[in-house]
Amino acid sequence: MIPMRPAASLPSALRTVKHRLLKMRVSTAMRGTVALAGVCLTIPTAADSVSAPPSAAELLARVVERAKGESDREAAFKARYAFTRDRVLEVRDGSGKLQKRDARRLEHKPAQPAKQSGSTQPEDRPPTAQTGGKPRAYERRDFQLDHDLIARFRFDPPQGENIGDRGVWRLNFQPAVDGPSGAGINERFLSKIAGSAWVDALDHELVRVEIQLTAPVTVVGGLVGSVKKCRVLIERERTEEGCWFTRRLTWHLEGRQFFSTRVMDFVEEIQNVQSAETLSPEPVAGP
Repeated sequence: MIPMRPAASLPSALRTVKHRLLKMRVSTAMRGTVALAGVCLTIPTAADSVSAPPSAAELLARVVERAKGESDREAAFKARYAFTRDRVLEVRDGSGKLQKRDARRLEHKPAQPAKQSGSTQPEDRPPTAQTGGKPRAYERRDFQLDHDLIARFRFDPPQGENIGDRGVWRLNFQPAVDGPSGAGINERFLSKIAGSAWVDALDHELVRVEIQLTAPVTVVGGLVGSVKKCRVLIERERTEEGCWFTRRLTWHLEGRQFFSTRVMDFVEEIQNVQSAETLSPEPVAGP
């Protein structure tokens, strides 16, 4: 599936506040949206889109091929660029009253990797949840971008558009009528997701993804709760050197947990992207 990465087996593109969603047992499905966000490319920049539109099958095959090696491209982006990442999570009750707000800014510099500084490593580590008494963490293979995942959806013919100075193909999609049955929580979400994906005409990378639930999803047979609304937006950019990254990720979720209504809004944005080559060297400590 194109939009389900982040940021691709993704992105990624999108390691933040997923443990809160895991309380409703929906974080893995949400995180799957981020699993499509690839990062770095080696194709030269060009603004003109191709003249003849490809078929949906042809375009999807190119996207799946580009998704291979996404982890390496993500690592290359972090190694080549410094940036700031702002994350904000707001939780409200059914009346709209703000119950909790968590805002954070993370600084990333290639000269100081997260594993050495420890400043971002806790945020990037997948959360662990208890499922049936056993630890269960999100893993990228849960939403591998491949032909099996794409087979869950029906795609309309691509439509040519422009985003900025790049030509893109827009693909609208809906759940496949004859797709796999919704046995697990992942499958239940995938069987009720529709939206649009914009694919760069030259690089075959995702530029934008919009998805939403087409119907409520019950969690644990209705004993724990249900998700009534869910909207996700992923926006990605390409650096001059040909690296793609997830610039902005937002999602809105409305659901019930036991007898309480909960509304969640999350925004993650990467800003101040700067090549490591332009950074001032770190001062060397004296003896």
